[in-house]
Amino acid sequence: MEKRSICVLQPVLNPNVEQNRNINKPIPKVYEHSKYSAIMIWVPACLSLLLSFVHIFYLQANPTYDLPIIDSLEYVKRAEYILTPSMTPRPFLHSPFYAWFLAGAFFYFGKSLTLIRVMQAILNCFSCVLVYQLGRRCFTPVVGRYAALGYALYAPMIYFATEIINVPFVLFFTLFSLFLLIRSVEEMHWKWWLTAGLFAGLNLMTRADTLVFYLVAVALITWKKPIAFLRSTGFVIFMLVPMLLTGMYNLYTFGRFQVFPANSGIVFFQGNNPDYMDTIGIRPGVSYQNLIAKPNRDGVVPTREDYAFNQYFYGRSFEFMVHQPLQYMQCLIYKIRTLIGGYELPETYNLYTCRKYSPVLKLLLFYWNGFGFPFSILFPLSIIGIIIGLQRSGSQRLLMLFLACMLLPLLGYWNSTRYRMVIIPILLLYSGVSIVWIREQIQRREIRKVSIFVLFFCVLLTVASLPYPHFSKGHDFDAEMYISAGLSSLSKRNTKEGIGLLQKGVMLEPDNFYYRGQLAHAFQKKGFYQEALQEYQKALKLNSKDITLHNNIGTLYARLKNEEMALHHYRKAVNLNPNFSTSRYNLGALLFRQQQYKEASEHLKTAVAFNPDFSASHYLLGMSLLKLGQNEQGMKELAEAIRLNPGLKKL
Repeated sequence: MEKRSICVLQPVLNPNVEQNRNINKPIPKVYEHSKYSAIMIWVPACLSLLLSFVHIFYLQANPTYDLPIIDSLEYVKRAEYILTPSMTPRPFLHSPFYAWFLAGAFFYFGKSLTLIRVMQAILNCFSCVLVYQLGRRCFTPVVGRYAALGYALYAPMIYFATEIINVPFVLFFTLFSLFLLIRSVEEMHWKWWLTAGLFAGLNLMTRADTLVFYLVAVALITWKKPIAFLRSTGFVIFMLVPMLLTGMYNLYTFGRFQVFPANSGIVFFQGNNPDYMDTIGIRPGVSYQNLIAKPNRDGVVPTREDYAFNQYFYGRSFEFMVHQPLQYMQCLIYKIRTLIGGYELPETYNLYTCRKYSPVLKLLLFYWNGFGFPFSILFPLSIIGIIIGLQRSGSQRLLMLFLACMLLPLLGYWNSTRYRMVIIPILLLYSGVSIVWIREQIQRREIRKVSIFVLFFCVLLTVASLPYPHFSKGHDFDAEMYISAGLSSLSKRNTKEGIGLLQKGVMLEPDNFYYRGQLAHAFQKKGFYQEALQEYQKALKLNSKDITLHNNIGTLYARLKNEEMALHHYRKAVNLNPNFSTSRYNLGALLFRQQQYKEASEHLKTAVAFNPDFSASHYLLGMSLLKLGQNEQGMKELAEAIRLNPGLKKL
C-alpha cells in the first residue's frame, strides 16, 4: 500500500502531549478500499446537486433569473462580443475564462441561463468530491467526509453555484490544481506537475490573485526539494500557456497584450481610501458612478495604455496609506472584521434578499444581530482545526500556504462574501479536523480537553458574531433588484418589460433620484416624452446637482425642439463637472447646429480630450474648425474621426 503523511489528530491544546507520533502511519485499508467509503464519497456530492436543483427550481420566481444583472450582465455581454465579431472589441474588466465558457455554451446550446445554472451545479458537485479527496489525502477520510458534507450544506456555496458568475469555476480550478500539486509533490511524476500547471493557469484566468500562491508554492517546493527543479519549471511553463493565449487573443481583438483584468486599480481603491466604509461593497448606481468619475472630476485624461485609470486609483490609495497611517490601520481592522464576521457582505449580490425565493437558503442561511449562520460557526471550528493541525505533513503546509496567500488580496484589496468563497473549502477541511478531534475527546471522556475546546469555540464565536457597521444592512435590495432587472431587460430591447420592472423599483423606493432618472430615461428611449419629463422633474427635485440628470433632460428638451431649455441643462451639467465629456459633446453639438462655431469648438475640444475615442466629437470639432477657417487643424480632426469610424468617410 502507498504510504503518505496524514494527520493523526493530536490533542495539541494540551502542551504536554507529544506532537509527532504516527506521522507516517499508512491510511487504514478500511478507509481506502471499502464499499462503504466509496459510497460515502458521493453522498455529499449528490446532496450538493440535489440542493442546487431545488434552489434553481424556486429561484425562477426571482425577477433576475432570466435577466442577468451587474457583473452577470457584464459576463453575458462579453460572451456576446466574443460571438459577434462585427461588434466593436473592448477590453475585459473581469476574469476572461467565464466569458469564454458562456460564449461556448451559448454557441452550442443557445442562450439558456437555466442550462448554465445546471452545468455549474454539476461542476460544483465535482468540487465537493475534490474537497473529500483533499481531506482524505491531507488528513483522514473521516475529515474529508465531514468537509465534503459541510461543502454540500454551505448556503453561499449553493447560491453562487447557480448564479451567472465565475465562482464555481474558481472553486473547481482552485481545488483541482491544489489536489494535483499535492499529488505532484508526493509522487514527483511529470504528468501530475504538468497537469497541475495547466489547471493553475486556467485558475488564473478565473481569479488572477491566486498567482501569488502558485509562485510561492513552486519556489518553496524547489527550495526544499532541489530534485523538483525541472518539474516545477514545467509547472510554470504550462501555467503560462492559458495566460499567453489570453494575451494573444486580446492583442488580436483590441490591439493590446493584456493578461489580467483591466480594473484592478479601482478595486484596490475601493478598499483603501478615507471613505472605505462607503466604498467597500459599493452598490451599483449613483454611488458607483461617482466613484468611477473621480479621475474625470480631477482632470485626469484617459490614455490607451491606462484607460481604466489604474495609475490614478493606485496612486490615491498609496497616498492614503502613507499620509494617513492611523486611518489606514482603522481601515485594515475594518477589513479584518468583514473577513471574519458572520455577516455575508454583499458585493454585487445579496444572499439575504434571495432567501425570499429559495427554501434552501431559508433553511441554511440567516443573520441576526451579528450572528451569521453558517460562517459564524465555520470560523471558530476552522481556527481550532488549524491549531490542531499545525506542524504536519507537506500537503497540509500547502493548504496553509494557500490560505495565507489568499489573505493578502482579501485584506490588501477588500473582502465580500463572493471574494472569500475561495478560502471556504480550506476552512471546511480544518473544521472537519476540529469535529473529528472533539468527537474523539468526547468518546475518551477527556473532560478537560473538551472544556478547553468549548472555551476556545465560544471566544471565537463571539469574535465572529461581533456586528460591524455597513450601509448594506439598511439598503433596499428589493428595489435595487427590480431596477437592475429593468435595465437588463432594456439592454435586451424588451422595453415594455424593462419599464414595468423599473416602475416596481421606483414604487419600492420613490425618493431615490437615480431610480427615477433611469425610469425617465427608459420613457425617453421609448418615445414617451411627457412621462419622461415628469420623472426627470421629480428626480431633479430630489437632487438638483446630478450631472447625468441634467444631461439627459437636456437631450430630452433637444428632442422636443426646446433648445433654450436644452442649453440650460447642458450648461448646468458642464458647470457641475467641466470635464464630463458627454455633456460637453451634447452642448457643442447643439451650439454647432445653432452656428455658434467658436463656443462649440471650445466644448468639443474638451470632449475630445476626455474621450479621445469618440469619433463624433472629432467630426464636429473638425467641422467647427473648418467653419472658423482653421483648415489644417480641422482636417486633422476629420481624419481622426474617419480613423475611428470609417463610415464617416461617406459624409
